[in-house]
Amino acid sequence: MREAKRDEGWVKKQIKNRLSKYPHLHWWMPNAGAFGVSGQHDFMICQMGVFWSIEAKYGTNTPTDNQITFAKRIREAGGFCLMVNEKNL
Repeated sequence: MREAKRDEGWVKKQIKNRLSKYPHLHWWMPNAGAFGVSGQHDFMICQMGVFWSIEAKYGTNTPTDNQITFAKRIREAGGFCLMVNEKNL
C-alpha cells in the first residue's frame, strides 16, 4: 500500500481527524483565498467559551507576517493559538 503524500494538506487532515473526536468542540475551517481574511488561521475552535485557532504547516514552512499578526490579535482578545506541523501533531 502506498504511503499518503505528506504535505500541509496531510497535516490538516490529521488535525481534522483529531478535532472530530471531541464532540464538545465547535470548529471550522474558514475560506481561504480571495474571500478569506488575510492571515486567518486554518482552524477556528470554540471550546467551553474559549476561542483558539490552529495554523497548519509542513516541513520548514513558518507562519507569514499576517498569520503572526492574526495570532497576536487572538491572544490580545483572550484566546490562544497553535502552530501545528507533522512533528508536533
